[in-house]
Amino acid sequence: METIALTIDGKKIICPADTSILEAAEQNGIKIPKLCYHPDLKPFGACRMCLVEDENTGRLMASCVTPVAPDMIIQTTNERITKHRRNIARLMIAEHPESCIVCNKGNRCQLRWVAAQQGVGETDLYHMPNYKPFEEANPFIIRDLSKCILCGKCIRADHELVVVGAIDYNLRGFRSRPATVHELGLEQSSCTFCGTCVSMCPTGALSAKNTHYVGTPEQETVSICGFCSVGCSLAMGSTDDRIVDVNPAQLPDSVNKATLCVRGHFAHDFLNSSQRLISPLGRKKDNQATDELVPLSWDEALSTITKRLSEIKSENGPQSIAFLGSSKCSNEENYLFQKIARVMIGTNNIDNGGYIFGQPLMKVLDEKTAGEHRVNRLVDLENAEAILVLGADPNHSVPVVSYYLKKATQKGIPLILVDPR
Repeated sequence: METIALTIDGKKIICPADTSILEAAEQNGIKIPKLCYHPDLKPFGACRMCLVEDENTGRLMASCVTPVAPDMIIQTTNERITKHRRNIARLMIAEHPESCIVCNKGNRCQLRWVAAQQGVGETDLYHMPNYKPFEEANPFIIRDLSKCILCGKCIRADHELVVVGAIDYNLRGFRSRPATVHELGLEQSSCTFCGTCVSMCPTGALSAKNTHYVGTPEQETVSICGFCSVGCSLAMGSTDDRIVDVNPAQLPDSVNKATLCVRGHFAHDFLNSSQRLISPLGRKKDNQATDELVPLSWDEALSTITKRLSEIKSENGPQSIAFLGSSKCSNEENYLFQKIARVMIGTNNIDNGGYIFGQPLMKVLDEKTAGEHRVNRLVDLENAEAILVLGADPNHSVPVVSYYLKKATQKGIPLILVDPR
Protein backbone atom coordinates (compact mmCIF):
# COMPACT_ATOMS: atom_id res chain seq x y z
CA MET A 1 0.00 0.00 0.00
CA GLU A 2 1.34 3.40 -1.01
CA THR A 3 1.89 5.78 1.89
CA ILE A 4 2.30 9.53 2.00
CA ALA A 5 4.23 11.71 4.46
CA LEU A 6 2.90 15.13 5.42
CA THR A 7 2.88 17.55 8.32
CA ILE A 8 -0.24 18.61 10.23
CA ASP A 9 0.11 21.27 12.94
CA GLY A 10 3.84 20.58 13.10
CA LYS A 11 3.35 16.83 13.55
CA LYS A 12 4.93 14.44 11.04
CA ILE A 13 2.32 11.97 9.80
CA ILE A 14 2.48 8.95 7.50
CA CYS A 15 -0.82 7.59 6.16
CA PRO A 16 -2.26 5.69 3.16
CA ALA A 17 -2.48 7.64 -0.09
CA ASP A 18 -6.29 7.50 -0.26
CA THR A 19 -6.75 9.19 3.14
CA SER A 20 -8.37 12.61 3.47
CA ILE A 21 -6.70 15.36 5.48
CA LEU A 22 -9.51 15.17 8.05
CA GLU A 23 -9.09 11.40 8.49
CA ALA A 24 -5.31 11.72 8.77
CA ALA A 25 -5.67 14.42 11.42
CA GLU A 26 -8.24 12.53 13.50
CA GLN A 27 -6.24 9.29 13.32
CA ASN A 28 -3.40 11.20 14.95
CA GLY A 29 -5.43 12.89 17.67
CA ILE A 30 -5.85 16.25 15.93
CA LYS A 31 -9.46 17.46 16.16
CA ILE A 32 -11.03 19.52 13.38
CA PRO A 33 -14.59 20.93 13.78
CA LYS A 34 -17.15 19.49 11.36
CA LEU A 35 -20.90 19.29 10.81
CA CYS A 36 -21.56 17.40 7.56
CA TYR A 37 -18.90 14.68 7.96
CA HIS A 38 -19.64 11.18 9.26
CA PRO A 39 -17.22 8.22 9.04
CA ASP A 40 -19.91 5.90 7.61
CA LEU A 41 -20.86 8.32 4.82
CA LYS A 42 -19.03 9.48 1.72
CA PRO A 43 -17.46 12.92 2.33
CA PHE A 44 -19.57 15.77 1.04
CA GLY A 45 -17.92 19.08 1.91
CA ALA A 46 -21.19 20.92 2.48
CA CYS A 47 -20.63 22.82 5.73
CA ARG A 48 -17.02 24.01 5.08
CA MET A 49 -16.47 24.07 8.83
CA CYS A 50 -13.47 21.71 8.47
CA LEU A 51 -11.43 24.27 6.52
CA VAL A 52 -7.64 23.92 6.81
CA GLU A 53 -4.76 25.84 5.22
CA ASP A 54 -1.97 24.44 3.03
CA GLU A 55 1.13 26.48 3.92
CA ASN A 56 2.82 25.65 0.60
CA THR A 57 0.08 27.22 -1.53
CA GLY A 58 -1.85 29.37 0.95
CA ARG A 59 -5.09 27.66 -0.11
CA LEU A 60 -8.01 27.09 2.25
CA MET A 61 -9.75 23.79 1.58
CA ALA A 62 -12.32 21.50 3.12
CA SER A 63 -10.28 18.79 4.82
CA CYS A 64 -13.01 16.12 4.56
CA VAL A 65 -12.91 16.05 0.72
CA THR A 66 -9.24 16.88 0.15
CA PRO A 67 -6.88 13.87 -0.11
CA VAL A 68 -3.44 14.03 1.42
CA ALA A 69 -0.52 14.80 -0.90
CA PRO A 70 3.25 14.34 -0.46
CA ASP A 71 5.05 16.96 1.62
CA MET A 72 1.88 18.88 2.49
CA ILE A 73 2.21 21.27 5.43
CA ILE A 74 -1.26 21.71 6.89
CA GLN A 75 -2.46 24.13 9.54
CA THR A 76 -5.79 23.23 11.16
CA THR A 77 -6.14 26.41 13.16
CA ASN A 78 -4.78 29.93 12.84
CA GLU A 79 -6.24 33.44 12.75
CA ARG A 80 -7.31 33.19 9.12
CA ILE A 81 -8.99 29.78 9.50
CA THR A 82 -10.71 30.82 12.72
CA LYS A 83 -12.11 33.93 11.04
CA HIS A 84 -13.68 31.87 8.24
CA ARG A 85 -15.07 29.26 10.64
CA ARG A 86 -16.58 31.96 12.84
CA ASN A 87 -18.25 33.59 9.84
CA ILE A 88 -19.72 30.23 8.75
CA ALA A 89 -21.07 29.66 12.27
CA ARG A 90 -22.45 33.22 12.44
CA LEU A 91 -24.31 32.76 9.15
CA MET A 92 -25.78 29.43 10.27
CA ILE A 93 -26.91 30.87 13.61
CA ALA A 94 -28.43 33.90 11.84
CA GLU A 95 -30.69 31.59 9.82
CA HIS A 96 -31.40 29.25 12.74
CA PRO A 97 -34.56 29.76 14.85
CA GLU A 98 -34.00 30.89 18.44
CA SER A 99 -35.62 27.84 20.05
CA CYS A 100 -32.69 26.09 21.72
CA ILE A 101 -34.38 26.03 25.15
CA VAL A 102 -37.31 23.95 23.90
CA CYS A 103 -35.49 22.02 21.16
CA ASN A 104 -35.49 18.23 21.56
CA LYS A 105 -31.84 18.06 20.49
CA GLY A 106 -30.83 19.80 23.71
CA ASN A 107 -27.13 19.70 24.55
CA ARG A 108 -26.49 17.20 21.76
CA CYS A 109 -26.91 19.85 19.05
CA GLN A 110 -23.68 19.78 17.03
CA LEU A 111 -24.29 23.28 15.67
CA ARG A 112 -24.26 24.65 19.23
CA TRP A 113 -21.07 22.71 19.99
CA VAL A 114 -19.24 23.98 16.93
CA ALA A 115 -20.47 27.55 17.40
CA ALA A 116 -19.34 27.50 21.04
CA GLN A 117 -15.92 26.20 19.98
CA GLN A 118 -15.59 29.18 17.66
CA GLY A 119 -16.74 31.60 20.35
CA VAL A 120 -20.05 32.34 18.64
CA GLY A 121 -23.10 32.76 20.85
CA GLU A 122 -25.78 35.16 19.73
CA THR A 123 -25.04 36.25 16.20
CA ASP A 124 -24.46 39.94 15.46
CA LEU A 125 -25.80 39.49 11.93
CA TYR A 126 -29.29 40.35 10.72
CA HIS A 127 -31.56 37.40 11.48
CA MET A 128 -32.74 35.56 8.38
CA PRO A 129 -35.57 33.30 9.59
CA ASN A 130 -36.19 30.54 7.07
CA TYR A 131 -39.59 29.25 8.12
CA LYS A 132 -40.71 25.92 6.72
CA PRO A 133 -43.82 23.84 7.55
CA PHE A 134 -43.74 21.79 10.75
CA GLU A 135 -44.38 18.16 9.74
CA GLU A 136 -45.55 15.52 12.22
CA ALA A 137 -48.33 13.60 10.43
CA ASN A 138 -46.44 10.30 10.71
CA PRO A 139 -46.25 8.49 14.08
CA PHE A 140 -42.46 8.45 14.48
CA ILE A 141 -40.56 11.49 13.16
CA ILE A 142 -41.03 15.25 13.49
CA ARG A 143 -39.53 17.41 10.72
CA ASP A 144 -38.82 21.04 11.56
CA LEU A 145 -36.77 22.01 8.53
CA SER A 146 -36.47 25.63 9.65
CA LYS A 147 -33.57 24.20 11.72
CA CYS A 148 -32.00 22.39 8.74
CA ILE A 149 -28.42 23.44 7.91
CA LEU A 150 -28.33 21.45 4.61
CA CYS A 151 -25.52 19.19 5.75
CA GLY A 152 -27.04 16.37 3.68
CA LYS A 153 -26.47 13.69 6.32
CA CYS A 154 -30.10 12.53 6.26
CA ILE A 155 -30.09 12.25 2.47
CA ARG A 156 -26.77 10.44 2.29
CA ALA A 157 -27.74 8.05 5.09
CA ASP A 158 -30.99 7.29 3.26
CA HIS A 159 -29.16 6.57 -0.01
CA GLU A 160 -25.88 5.06 1.21
CA LEU A 161 -26.69 3.21 4.45
CA VAL A 162 -30.39 2.26 4.35
CA VAL A 163 -30.52 2.29 0.51
CA VAL A 164 -34.14 3.43 0.22
CA GLY A 165 -33.98 6.81 -1.53
CA ALA A 166 -37.08 8.28 0.09
CA ILE A 167 -35.65 11.82 0.29
CA ASP A 168 -33.31 14.03 -1.71
CA TYR A 169 -32.57 17.72 -2.18
CA ASN A 170 -35.44 19.77 -3.59
CA LEU A 171 -35.45 23.36 -4.89
CA ARG A 172 -32.37 25.61 -4.87
CA GLY A 173 -30.76 28.45 -2.98
CA PHE A 174 -32.53 29.79 0.10
CA ARG A 175 -35.51 27.48 -0.56
CA SER A 176 -33.45 24.28 -0.76
CA ARG A 177 -34.51 21.47 1.58
CA PRO A 178 -34.49 17.66 1.94
CA ALA A 179 -37.82 16.40 0.64
CA THR A 180 -39.68 13.42 -0.76
CA VAL A 181 -40.90 13.15 -4.35
CA HIS A 182 -43.59 15.77 -5.01
CA GLU A 183 -43.08 17.17 -1.47
CA LEU A 184 -45.30 14.48 0.04
CA GLY A 185 -45.14 13.54 3.71
CA LEU A 186 -42.82 10.75 4.81
CA GLU A 187 -45.85 8.55 5.47
CA GLN A 188 -46.71 8.79 1.76
CA SER A 189 -43.21 7.95 0.56
CA SER A 190 -41.03 4.84 0.50
CA CYS A 191 -39.58 5.79 3.92
CA THR A 192 -39.27 2.78 6.27
CA PHE A 193 -39.09 5.00 9.39
CA CYS A 194 -35.84 3.37 10.50
CA GLY A 195 -34.88 6.65 12.20
CA THR A 196 -31.34 6.68 10.82
CA CYS A 197 -31.86 10.22 9.54
CA VAL A 198 -32.93 11.32 13.03
CA SER A 199 -29.76 9.92 14.59
CA MET A 200 -27.61 11.53 11.89
CA CYS A 201 -29.16 15.00 12.06
CA PRO A 202 -26.75 17.44 13.79
CA THR A 203 -29.56 19.83 14.80
CA GLY A 204 -33.21 19.55 15.82
CA ALA A 205 -34.45 19.53 12.23
CA LEU A 206 -35.31 15.85 12.62
CA SER A 207 -36.39 14.40 15.95
CA ALA A 208 -38.25 11.40 17.31
CA LYS A 209 -41.88 12.04 18.19
CA ASN A 210 -41.58 11.79 21.97
CA THR A 211 -44.60 12.89 23.98
CA HIS A 212 -43.00 12.04 27.33
CA TYR A 213 -39.71 13.93 27.34
CA VAL A 214 -37.97 16.82 25.57
CA GLY A 215 -34.26 17.55 25.81
CA THR A 216 -31.11 15.64 26.69
CA PRO A 217 -31.39 12.41 28.76
CA GLU A 218 -29.67 12.38 32.15
CA GLN A 219 -27.51 9.42 31.20
CA GLU A 220 -26.84 7.15 28.24
CA THR A 221 -26.08 3.42 28.34
CA VAL A 222 -24.89 1.14 25.55
CA SER A 223 -27.05 -1.97 25.15
CA ILE A 224 -28.08 -4.56 22.54
CA CYS A 225 -31.42 -4.60 20.73
CA GLY A 226 -33.51 -7.69 21.50
CA PHE A 227 -36.06 -7.55 18.67
CA CYS A 228 -34.15 -9.92 16.36
CA SER A 229 -30.94 -11.93 16.21
CA VAL A 230 -28.82 -9.30 14.43
CA GLY A 231 -27.66 -7.82 17.74
CA CYS A 232 -27.63 -4.10 16.94
CA SER A 233 -25.85 -1.84 19.42
CA LEU A 234 -28.07 0.77 21.07
CA ALA A 235 -27.44 3.97 23.00
CA MET A 236 -30.35 4.13 25.44
CA GLY A 237 -30.96 7.49 27.10
CA SER A 238 -32.71 7.46 30.45
CA THR A 239 -34.12 10.00 32.89
CA ASP A 240 -35.69 9.21 36.28
CA ASP A 241 -35.28 5.47 35.62
CA ARG A 242 -37.28 5.68 32.38
CA ILE A 243 -36.04 5.09 28.84
CA VAL A 244 -36.68 8.36 26.99
CA ASP A 245 -34.46 8.05 23.94
CA VAL A 246 -33.01 5.25 21.77
CA ASN A 247 -30.39 5.67 19.05
CA PRO A 248 -27.75 3.51 17.36
CA ALA A 249 -24.63 3.45 19.54
CA GLN A 250 -22.55 4.22 16.40
CA LEU A 251 -19.68 2.03 17.58
CA PRO A 252 -17.14 1.57 14.76
CA ASP A 253 -17.14 -2.25 14.89
CA SER A 254 -20.83 -2.81 15.65
CA VAL A 255 -23.00 -4.70 13.16
CA ASN A 256 -25.41 -1.79 12.63
CA LYS A 257 -22.99 1.14 12.98
CA ALA A 258 -25.15 4.27 12.49
CA THR A 259 -28.37 2.48 11.47
CA LEU A 260 -31.37 0.84 13.12
CA CYS A 261 -34.78 -0.37 11.99
CA VAL A 262 -38.18 1.03 12.97
CA ARG A 263 -38.53 -1.50 15.81
CA GLY A 264 -35.05 -0.93 17.20
CA HIS A 265 -35.47 2.84 17.12
CA PHE A 266 -39.08 3.44 18.11
CA ALA A 267 -40.56 0.30 19.70
CA HIS A 268 -38.88 0.29 23.12
CA ASP A 269 -41.77 1.99 24.90
CA PHE A 270 -42.68 -1.36 26.48
CA LEU A 271 -39.63 -0.95 28.72
CA ASN A 272 -41.52 1.75 30.63
CA SER A 273 -44.68 -0.32 31.04
CA SER A 274 -46.09 -0.44 34.58
CA GLN A 275 -46.76 -4.15 34.01
CA ARG A 276 -43.17 -4.99 33.17
CA LEU A 277 -41.39 -7.37 35.56
CA ILE A 278 -38.46 -5.63 37.19
CA SER A 279 -37.56 -8.41 39.65
CA PRO A 280 -37.91 -12.22 39.76
CA LEU A 281 -41.15 -13.68 41.11
CA GLY A 282 -41.42 -16.91 43.10
CA ARG A 283 -43.55 -18.88 45.51
CA LYS A 284 -42.17 -18.83 49.04
CA LYS A 285 -43.78 -22.17 50.01
CA ASP A 286 -43.51 -23.93 46.63
CA ASN A 287 -47.25 -24.53 46.59
CA GLN A 288 -48.53 -23.68 43.12
CA ALA A 289 -52.16 -24.12 44.13
CA THR A 290 -52.32 -21.73 47.08
CA ASP A 291 -49.08 -19.77 47.24
CA GLU A 292 -49.06 -16.39 45.42
CA LEU A 293 -46.15 -15.15 43.40
CA VAL A 294 -44.08 -12.61 45.34
CA PRO A 295 -41.00 -10.58 44.37
CA LEU A 296 -37.66 -12.23 45.16
CA SER A 297 -34.14 -10.88 45.20
CA TRP A 298 -31.85 -12.11 42.44
CA ASP A 299 -29.80 -14.06 45.01
CA GLU A 300 -32.95 -15.84 46.22
CA ALA A 301 -34.10 -16.60 42.68
CA LEU A 302 -30.73 -17.95 41.56
CA SER A 303 -30.39 -20.04 44.72
CA THR A 304 -33.84 -21.56 44.12
CA ILE A 305 -33.05 -22.34 40.48
CA THR A 306 -29.69 -23.88 41.39
CA LYS A 307 -31.26 -26.00 44.14
CA ARG A 308 -34.09 -27.33 41.96
CA LEU A 309 -31.84 -28.12 38.99
CA SER A 310 -29.41 -29.95 41.28
CA GLU A 311 -32.26 -31.97 42.80
CA ILE A 312 -33.63 -32.94 39.37
CA LYS A 313 -30.17 -33.88 38.16
CA SER A 314 -29.52 -36.04 41.23
CA GLU A 315 -32.88 -37.85 41.02
CA ASN A 316 -33.24 -38.30 37.24
CA GLY A 317 -29.84 -37.64 35.70
CA PRO A 318 -28.61 -34.65 33.62
CA GLN A 319 -30.38 -35.82 30.43
CA SER A 320 -33.73 -35.22 32.12
CA ILE A 321 -33.07 -31.47 31.90
CA ALA A 322 -33.44 -29.41 28.73
CA PHE A 323 -32.41 -25.81 28.06
CA LEU A 324 -34.51 -23.72 25.67
CA GLY A 325 -32.78 -20.48 24.68
CA SER A 326 -33.76 -17.56 22.49
CA SER A 327 -32.63 -16.62 19.00
CA LYS A 328 -32.96 -13.00 20.10
CA CYS A 329 -30.21 -13.23 22.71
CA SER A 330 -26.71 -12.00 21.92
CA ASN A 331 -23.97 -14.43 20.90
CA GLU A 332 -22.33 -13.94 24.29
CA GLU A 333 -25.54 -14.70 26.17
CA ASN A 334 -26.22 -17.83 24.13
CA TYR A 335 -22.64 -18.99 24.61
CA LEU A 336 -22.92 -18.69 28.40
CA PHE A 337 -26.35 -20.35 28.29
CA GLN A 338 -25.05 -23.46 26.53
CA LYS A 339 -21.98 -23.47 28.77
CA ILE A 340 -24.22 -23.74 31.85
CA ALA A 341 -26.11 -26.59 30.20
CA ARG A 342 -23.12 -28.60 28.98
CA VAL A 343 -20.53 -27.95 31.70
CA MET A 344 -22.48 -27.30 34.89
CA ILE A 345 -25.48 -29.58 34.29
CA GLY A 346 -23.95 -32.03 31.82
CA THR A 347 -26.77 -32.13 29.27
CA ASN A 348 -26.73 -31.65 25.51
CA ASN A 349 -30.48 -31.04 25.37
CA ILE A 350 -30.22 -27.46 24.10
CA ASP A 351 -32.50 -25.78 21.61
CA ASN A 352 -34.15 -22.44 20.83
CA GLY A 353 -37.13 -21.00 19.02
CA GLY A 354 -35.09 -20.61 15.86
CA TYR A 355 -35.94 -24.21 14.94
CA ILE A 356 -39.25 -23.16 13.41
CA PHE A 357 -37.58 -20.29 11.55
CA GLY A 358 -35.08 -22.16 9.40
CA GLN A 359 -33.04 -24.26 11.80
CA PRO A 360 -33.36 -27.43 9.64
CA LEU A 361 -32.12 -25.48 6.61
CA MET A 362 -29.20 -24.09 8.63
CA LYS A 363 -28.29 -27.65 9.58
CA VAL A 364 -28.09 -28.66 5.91
CA LEU A 365 -25.95 -25.59 5.07
CA ASP A 366 -23.76 -26.39 8.04
CA GLU A 367 -23.11 -29.90 6.71
CA LYS A 368 -22.50 -28.73 3.14
CA THR A 369 -20.05 -25.96 4.09
CA ALA A 370 -18.42 -27.67 7.09
CA GLY A 371 -19.59 -24.78 9.25
CA GLU A 372 -17.64 -22.14 7.29
CA HIS A 373 -20.71 -19.96 6.63
CA ARG A 374 -21.08 -19.29 10.36
CA VAL A 375 -17.90 -17.22 10.61
CA ASN A 376 -18.81 -14.71 7.88
CA ARG A 377 -19.73 -11.17 8.88
CA LEU A 378 -22.58 -9.17 7.40
CA VAL A 379 -20.11 -6.64 6.04
CA ASP A 380 -18.54 -9.47 4.01
CA LEU A 381 -21.73 -9.63 1.91
CA GLU A 382 -20.49 -6.58 0.02
CA ASN A 383 -17.49 -8.61 -1.19
CA ALA A 384 -19.33 -11.85 -2.02
CA GLU A 385 -19.36 -13.43 -5.48
CA ALA A 386 -23.11 -14.05 -5.21
CA ILE A 387 -25.76 -13.99 -2.48
CA LEU A 388 -28.51 -16.59 -1.99
CA VAL A 389 -31.53 -15.78 0.20
CA LEU A 390 -33.64 -18.83 1.09
CA GLY A 391 -37.24 -18.44 2.26
CA ALA A 392 -36.64 -15.15 4.07
CA ASP A 393 -37.90 -11.58 3.94
CA PRO A 394 -35.00 -9.57 5.39
CA ASN A 395 -36.81 -6.25 4.88
CA HIS A 396 -39.34 -7.34 7.50
CA SER A 397 -37.56 -9.83 9.76
CA VAL A 398 -33.99 -8.42 9.90
CA PRO A 399 -34.00 -4.96 8.25
CA VAL A 400 -30.35 -4.20 9.05
CA VAL A 401 -29.36 -7.31 7.07
CA SER A 402 -31.42 -5.99 4.15
CA TYR A 403 -29.29 -2.81 4.18
CA TYR A 404 -26.18 -4.92 3.55
CA LEU A 405 -27.96 -6.90 0.82
CA LYS A 406 -29.04 -3.72 -0.98
CA LYS A 407 -25.56 -2.21 -0.75
CA ALA A 408 -24.13 -5.43 -2.20
CA THR A 409 -26.54 -5.39 -5.15
CA GLN A 410 -25.61 -1.75 -5.82
CA LYS A 411 -22.06 -2.99 -6.36
CA GLY A 412 -23.33 -5.45 -8.96
CA ILE A 413 -23.25 -8.60 -6.81
CA PRO A 414 -25.95 -11.08 -7.99
CA LEU A 415 -28.78 -11.65 -5.48
CA ILE A 416 -30.75 -14.90 -5.84
CA LEU A 417 -34.03 -15.15 -3.91
CA VAL A 418 -35.64 -18.56 -3.30
CA ASP A 419 -38.99 -18.16 -1.55
CA PRO A 420 -41.86 -20.70 -1.68
CA ARG A 421 -44.33 -17.93 -0.84
